[in-house]
Amino acid sequence: MSKAVPMKKAVPTIMVWPRDEKIIKVMRHPTGLSFRSIDHGMAWPNDQFTMRRIRDGDILTHAPIAPPAQEPTPVKRKSTEKPSEPPEEKK
Repeated sequence: MSKAVPMKKAVPTIMVWPRDEKIIKVMRHPTGLSFRSIDHGMAWPNDQFTMRRIRDGDILTHAPIAPPAQEPTPVKRKSTEKPSEPPEEKK
């Protein structure tokens, strides 16, 4: 008679994102999962390792919010003279 092989229970996962570019290079889950870019989240196991990294602030449970891009400010000219006009010649 053969024994029944116990089935592994599915571990629930949680979507996480890296805090910044530095974390992408150094942070890996013990199961081998790592981040590919700051824009893409990963489904990590919802375990003690993941919860600790969330508590520490190394990884986020939401996509990082990029700061708004600043529009360039127009340069104001000091004089009212047009720069394309050649200087007047004296005779």
